[in-house]
Amino acid sequence: MPGRRLGRGQPNPPVVLHGKLVPPGPLLDASTPAGVSGSTAGITTASFTPPAGALILALVGSDRDAGADNGLQTITDSLGGTWTRDARSNTHLEAAVSRRTSATSGAAMTVTSTGPFAFEHGLKVLVITAADPTTPVLTTQANSGLATNAPTVTLTTQADNSLVVGVASAGPGTYTAVSGTTLLYTWTLAGNEGGWAARLTGNKTPPGAVTLASNETSSSDWDAVAVEVQAPVAAAAPAWEPVLVSQYAGIF
Repeated sequence: MPGRRLGRGQPNPPVVLHGKLVPPGPLLDASTPAGVSGSTAGITTASFTPPAGALILALVGSDRDAGADNGLQTITDSLGGTWTRDARSNTHLEAAVSRRTSATSGAAMTVTSTGPFAFEHGLKVLVITAADPTTPVLTTQANSGLATNAPTVTLTTQADNSLVVGVASAGPGTYTAVSGTTLLYTWTLAGNEGGWAARLTGNKTPPGAVTLASNETSSSDWDAVAVEVQAPVAAAAPAWEPVLVSQYAGIF
């Protein structure tokens, strides 16, 4: 009779979905540092030690105006890593997501967001394990809006079991999540800027449209971006094998 091989001693094993082995999805690691914000040219996280090979995302929101690169943040870290910007929106303010991979040995580090001069901005760094090592960020989406609407961004995922995270830059105020969104960090600064970093509540399976959004008490024009972090690309599932059952010895 058709069956499957029963695994023994495998905590949280891969599952078979759509004929493929789907590894456990990307997870936020406990080493993720607290968010930081400020009205200076540079803001820096506290020191943290990510697992070897973990994906590190820098989610940044600032009050820089649209146009040119006057709002372009430079992301650096204390280990001298190379950062790649995956998503950016700066129609009114600026929201951006950049990434790097941690050292293979794992080491303590800090991350800094630096602008061309002193201005309001917030930074939330995420340490993510179990992301695809070759193409960790699969899809991205940017959005912007006027003060008549609270920040929101909708992205359509392309892979099973993906983690969706994003950041919004808006006005100072109090932000609360809407259903399906978990706010990871919020900030509000005297002046013109506040914002949030968020994730979809739970990984997304099957692929489809998802929304990160918030309510806010102080309306402002805004920009937001979201990215899909995919699990390691699934391998083909092994052929089904019979499960032998004996009345004397149980399952073989």
